[in-house]
Amino acid sequence: RRIPVNPVFNRNQFGAVTAKQFRFVVTGNSGKVAPKLAYLELLPAGKRVENWTGTEAASADQLQVLTVELEQAAAVSEIRFASDPVRGSSNGA
Repeated sequence: RRIPVNPVFNRNQFGAVTAKQFRFVVTGNSGKVAPKLAYLELLPAGKRVENWTGTEAASADQLQVLTVELEQAAAVSEIRFASDPVRGSSNGA
């Protein structure tokens, strides 16, 4: 069973995957607003994306996808992300 997403800090570790492109897929979010991320980090590649907002509320029928392009293929074995690391709000506002 997956631990619920926390607006302040999330960290997922997995076996290293080497690629030039990674996708972060949101399949659902709180409320009826588009999902937002304050930041997303791919480690140890060191790629950080800031202030991403989806186009509409996410659902199983309307996925919201953040595509992260690297300059060259790199290994990633950890992802860190947060939607509101300062206030801890989970309503997407």
